[in-house]
Amino acid sequence: MVREFEITLQKRSAKESGWLLLKNGANAIETNYTNSFVRQPSPQKMKVITQELEVQKQVVQKAGWQLVQQQNYNSANRKPEQTEQSKIILEAYSRALLKELQERKKNTPNSPGLNEDVKAFNNGLHNSLIPPDANDWLAYLKIYNEENKLVNRLVVVLILSNNEHTEKFWNQRVKKYQRAAEKVFVFGVFSDSDEANTHKELLKESGLRITSLEKISTLLNSIKERSLQNERIVK
Repeated sequence: MVREFEITLQKRSAKESGWLLLKNGANAIETNYTNSFVRQPSPQKMKVITQELEVQKQVVQKAGWQLVQQQNYNSANRKPEQTEQSKIILEAYSRALLKELQERKKNTPNSPGLNEDVKAFNNGLHNSLIPPDANDWLAYLKIYNEENKLVNRLVVVLILSNNEHTEKFWNQRVKKYQRAAEKVFVFGVFSDSDEANTHKELLKESGLRITSLEKISTLLNSIKERSLQNERIVK
């Protein structure tokens, strides 16, 4: 049902095993068997798969958050006008912006530009700040109070990096998420510190942050705890 193949890791003489699904295996799990199952993944593809599995483990298993995975859009899976990630980011951004406006109205009701900002929010002008085609990994968690009422929805965008991602890639991500990062956590996720340091200044200047694969669950737990303290609620 499966065929084993050897994976050579970066460490000297370190190896692991991978498996390819065979036709009998595809039939057993009622999966349409295509040529994509025949090709052995390249080392770069194996690295990407390893990263994705680690993200799922860190977000879902260790931190207990919900996860929206990056999608591969094609003729059989067409990209919608607004992706699921975009909807979630927009909802979180709108909630944070509304809270900010309410606090300004309460604490400094005569502050310059407040009325114009409220009017712009009511007209939905902030909707254009969130990219409708957002398609990076996204972790989110609903926060409830003691009456089981939804009071917050924590959202963290996770942009997975690999050695093939150039300065152009990160400039595109900065352009896409810079405004969203004013209200929503956006992290570049790197496998090692050398890769992270290469792009650290660009992301920092644009309001995006950096983390590593193995620290995602710690990061999410920290964000959750700060939210609970700020809201003075329990899940």
